[in-house]
Amino acid sequence: MERKLAEIKVEKKKILINIAIRSIWFLIVAFACIINESANKKAEIAITIILILLLGFALFPLIHLKDVLVYYENKIVLKNKQITFNNPSEIQWRRVKTYFTGTRIKINNSTVQESFLKFMFCSNDIDVTYMKDAKDTFIRCYLNQ
Repeated sequence: MERKLAEIKVEKKKILINIAIRSIWFLIVAFACIINESANKKAEIAITIILILLLGFALFPLIHLKDVLVYYENKIVLKNKQITFNNPSEIQWRRVKTYFTGTRIKINNSTVQESFLKFMFCSNDIDVTYMKDAKDTFIRCYLNQ
């Protein structure tokens, strides 16, 4: 069994900021739907479905509230995803910018070769966007020994 080096919980402030950004998108669409009042019954049903989906999109980051990132001697684990490595220099940190949800921070093992299909559908990246000081803790655990 490997020795645990550190354990990080989510930063709730980051989740609330992300929900606020997503809620702004929700309010813009809701306001547009209110302004465009249509008497058509089918349009009202479609608008209601769209608003429910957007509300789900806005509240989606809440599923990360209980996430815990754990650093072990030769692996990093978050929920059911893990990255194994021989040397900490194999870990690659990336910022992924998206227009609707902001910047995401992901880590992966740069030495693992993935096929195109695996890259598209079940990537080995771990999303550490909501973790509190994930990179600083990584540096403290592996590089400043």
